[in-house]
Amino acid sequence: MIKSSPFIRRFKAWTWMLLVLIVLITYVTLFQPYRSALEKITLENYVLISKASVSTVDQFILRSHESAGSFSHALVEHTTLDDYLNGKLTMDELKKISADGFLYEASQQPHLIAAARLLFGSVNATIGSEYLPALLSQRNDFDSNHVQTIFLTGRETPGLFVAVPLMTSGMIYGYDLIMYDLTALAEPLNRNNMTFSFVDLSQQNSLFDAEAKLKEAGGVTLYDNGWYTGFVLPINGTNQALHVSTSNEILYERVEDIILMNLLGFALAVGVVLFLSNRFIVYHVRHLMAHAEKSKEKYMDIANRDQLTGTFSRRYLEEWKVSNAPLSLLELTHFVLAMVDVNDLKVINDNFGHKTGDLALKYVADTMGRMLRSEDVIIRYGGDEFLVILTSCSESEADHIFTRINHALGADQPFDFPLSISYGIENLTKVELMDEVIHAADEKMYALKMKNRAVFV
Repeated sequence: MIKSSPFIRRFKAWTWMLLVLIVLITYVTLFQPYRSALEKITLENYVLISKASVSTVDQFILRSHESAGSFSHALVEHTTLDDYLNGKLTMDELKKISADGFLYEASQQPHLIAAARLLFGSVNATIGSEYLPALLSQRNDFDSNHVQTIFLTGRETPGLFVAVPLMTSGMIYGYDLIMYDLTALAEPLNRNNMTFSFVDLSQQNSLFDAEAKLKEAGGVTLYDNGWYTGFVLPINGTNQALHVSTSNEILYERVEDIILMNLLGFALAVGVVLFLSNRFIVYHVRHLMAHAEKSKEKYMDIANRDQLTGTFSRRYLEEWKVSNAPLSLLELTHFVLAMVDVNDLKVINDNFGHKTGDLALKYVADTMGRMLRSEDVIIRYGGDEFLVILTSCSESEADHIFTRINHALGADQPFDFPLSISYGIENLTKVELMDEVIHAADEKMYALKMKNRAVFV
């Protein structure tokens, strides 16, 4: 018993060392990639949530544009401005009607901080006069012919500035300048421990630390300075963007918990026998899956093949339609469809027997397969008919190909009778038109067959 104690201690020591080694190797080869995958998914979810917030901003802008447009409705759409221009109203009457309508509309507006109407170069009416200098200072920053939007965040109460030109008959006679309160956006934006701010697109590069790591996720470029991860999303209809950031501690908190729990669980459960068993099982599972996949492909190929000729069967045609419909819809390729008929096959069957007829049919199919390209498709469509689909080919090129096939059938004669084909060619521009194109090609093939009907001797 005493003699065995050192051996047992060494065995335990080697066992623990092997266990630690397995844990370290597994951490590097399994948990590190697993961690990277979790971090990528976390970043993608972070971007998706942020994009939802941009959608909230876009909706707020849209509603603000609609609300701002209602200010000018009474003045422009109700022809008040036109009445003045046509001499039906005096300037004083116009200003009074304009100011009354403007102030009434302002009283009905939600989230309104301030508003001002400029008419013929002077202030006609204001709400929140203390903001008038701020409103007027924005006039030089927008295109006067269109509704413009600017986020004003460098103030105690952040606002959305909207400028609406007062236009009739192509002429601008003033502007409605409105500022809406952005407080309503605070709750939907500042959620999930994320911080949002509005920045000019021209300033976005200054937000990235020169030493920050850049990452791609969810279709955007994110920066990670070690403490925070953020990015910017352009806001439609403005020259500004939404800057989103969150602390890495919060962002990856769940990832760290998952990794730690999995690592501890693995360290407790792993062992030499378990490790070897796992490798053994994985090997055999992969072997069985690979075998099953090969068997699936084999049986699918058998199901899609004509047993006599080795060409595709009509069952494959439906699969071809489904797989090529997107290419056809996007006009990424062009197909030529040909209906091919083996001339006088019935006469051959009657005179030489069906076995010889089958050999002749297979010989024609083999000849076509040898002279067509690998991307072209040959389908046995009927008893002595084939449907051939040529990719990236014109009608004239297709006609030349089948002429060569006829010459090959005539030059090399393994039978005691001549072999030839009749064919009809049609362009196939849309897969959904397949039936109509097959019908048209079949008629051409039949016409050629009647014209060149061989006389069997």
